[in-house]
Amino acid sequence: MSLDEITQDILALDLKGIGKFRAKALATHLWRARDRSYPAVDVGSLVIKQLQARIDNILRLSAERDEIISDMVGLARKLPEYDILCSIPAIAENTAVRLIAELGDIRRFEKRSQINSFIGIDLVQIESGNYAAQRRITKHGNPHARKLLYWTVVNMVNSTAKPNHIRDYYTKRQETASRRKPLLVSCMDRLIKTILYLIKTNQLYSYELAGSM
Repeated sequence: MSLDEITQDILALDLKGIGKFRAKALATHLWRARDRSYPAVDVGSLVIKQLQARIDNILRLSAERDEIISDMVGLARKLPEYDILCSIPAIAENTAVRLIAELGDIRRFEKRSQINSFIGIDLVQIESGNYAAQRRITKHGNPHARKLLYWTVVNMVNSTAKPNHIRDYYTKRQETASRRKPLLVSCMDRLIKTILYLIKTNQLYSYELAGSM
């Protein structure tokens, strides 16, 4: 099988987020891997059939997830915070409905520090005698919301993302930051502040206004 044929097979799966360039990159990895592997079992082996069954199961679960997300979008559109979240760069309908599902009614929080604690990015410092360790996030609370906000921020600071104040902040601090993850956590805190403010005041995102917050 040629490299082009492998690429076309990957594209034929119609996987979300896999375009021509990504498909070709994956095909190239598989193509190079053939030099380091050999047929271990016969094509009709039960091992192959089991692998195919698991792949089919993954594709089925992925399709079911997309269907559930679609239903969630239909319900979330009735809420005012849905349009507000979707107005923020890098937050599409999938992320918006998942944020609503994980965070619930954001209006119940009075301060962003309460949301930080709810998702586990509030800071804690471990001390013992004269020793004080570097401050770290607690990682308590809702891990799904924490992961969701983390990847939202990663997408926001991406160079291809629409202009937003989170990326501006990240770019400015990146030069002096010693580690990337604490900087991303700081960006998460700023995003949470923005989300809470917009929903509390019932406003859509504005790049110009967000920069002054």
